[in-house]
Amino acid sequence: MLTFLSADGLHRSGEPAVPPEPHELLFDRARRLLHCTITCRYGFYERPGARGSELLVVDPDRRAPVRTVDLAPEHARTAWPSTRRAGCSG
Repeated sequence: MLTFLSADGLHRSGEPAVPPEPHELLFDRARRLLHCTITCRYGFYERPGARGSELLVVDPDRRAPVRTVDLAPEHARTAWPSTRRAGCSG
């Protein structure tokens, strides 16, 4: 789930339909777009599910997806080195 909140009062201002488990967001200020990685289909760090391979592009002004780029066979990591020490797989 991806939820947009208003800056004045933190009220929900949009929840676009996105693939499961959106992970990290990066705002491209020059293009006014959000880039969101999809790292897995379900699960969490200790028990990651099927790996994701998509990069989701979202228009934050319209609060709507613009496109989804499938990067397969590449896939996103589900754990960084600091979490791997805690027994997580990447």
